Amino acid sequence: MANKNIIQQIILSEQEELILFMLIAGYTQNEIGEFLKVSRSYILKLISEQLCPKFQLKIVSTKLLIEAAVSYGFANLVPDHFLYSYLR
Repeated sequence: MANKNIIQQIILSEQEELILFMLIAGYTQNEIGEFLKVSRSYILKLISEQLCPKFQLKIVSTKLLIEAAVSYGFANLVPDHFLYSYLR
């Protein structure tokens, strides 16, 4: 069960939600960049400067980020804007 208190404390932008969701789903940084039409370096910068700090990670690591996000219940959340883009 997701820890709702932790999820409510970690506020993500729509783009951060989508990138985190795609990382948890197994997409690579390159694939996410292609999907969002941005460079892999932009994805890496967002992970290192925005997502890892929000999850209080001292080391920039996609693997640790995914593990933290899953442990907090983020694996159970599908971004609304991700769903809507496929339901149209």
